[in-house]
Amino acid sequence: MLIKITLCFVALSALTQFASADVAEDLVELRSQVQLEADSLEADKKAVNASIQSLTVEKGELESQKKLLFLANRQYEDSLIEKTKIMGGEELKDFAGYAEMADLGTKTLVEYFDNAVPFKVNERKERLLKLQDKYNKKELTVAEYFEKYWSILQDEIRLSENVEVQNDSIIIQGVEHKVKVLKLGMFGMYFKSLDGRLGYASKQNNKWTFKFFKSSTDSKQVELLFSAKEKQIKGGKYELPLMISSEVKNVL
Repeated sequence: MLIKITLCFVALSALTQFASADVAEDLVELRSQVQLEADSLEADKKAVNASIQSLTVEKGELESQKKLLFLANRQYEDSLIEKTKIMGGEELKDFAGYAEMADLGTKTLVEYFDNAVPFKVNERKERLLKLQDKYNKKELTVAEYFEKYWSILQDEIRLSENVEVQNDSIIIQGVEHKVKVLKLGMFGMYFKSLDGRLGYASKQNNKWTFKFFKSSTDSKQVELLFSAKEKQIKGGKYELPLMISSEVKNVL
C-alpha cells in the first residue's frame, strides 16, 4: 500500500513539473507578444506625434500666408478704389494733361518709325499702340500710361545712340530672310544673311528696301565692323560705304 501511494505521488509530481514547464513557456510567449504590441503602439504614438507637429507647423505657415493675403487684398482694394476715382474723371492734379502729351508723343513716334531705319519696326510700333489702347480701354491710370510711354521713349533714345548687332527678319525682293543687322543708331543699317552675303537698307520714294552689295570692297568693309562688334572690340577705324537715300540726294 505504501508503495502504491509513493508511486502515485511520484507520478503526480512529474505531472506537476510538466504542467509548470508548459505554463512558463506560455508566459514567455505571452510576454513576447505583449512586448511586440507595446513596441508597435509606441511606434504608432511617435508617428502620430510627428504628424501633429507637422500639421502644427503647416497651420502656422497657413496662418502667416492668410495674413499676407489679407494685407495684399486690402492694398489691392485700396488701389482699385483709387484707380476707379481716377478713371471716373477724378484725375490727379499732378498728372493733368499728361495723357494728351503721351498721345501726341505716340503719334510722333509712329511717324518717326516710318522714317528711321527699319529696325524691328512692327514690334516697336505694336508695343506703343498696345499701350495707348490699354489706356483708352481704362486699363491704366494717367500716371501709369505716361510712365510706360516714357519708358518706351527712353528705349528709343538708346536705340538712336547705339551701334549694335542684333537678329532680325527682312524682306528682300518679296522673300523673307533671317539676318543679322548692324544698326548705326537710327541713321543707317547693314545686314548679313545666313549664307554670308552682306547688304544695306536704302530709302527710296519714301519706302525702305534692302539690297545686297554689288561691290566686294563694300562688303569687306562692312564685314570688318560686323566682326568687331560681334567680338565686342571697342574702338578702331572703319571706312564704311555711305548709302544715301534718294531724298537726301535730291537735297544735295
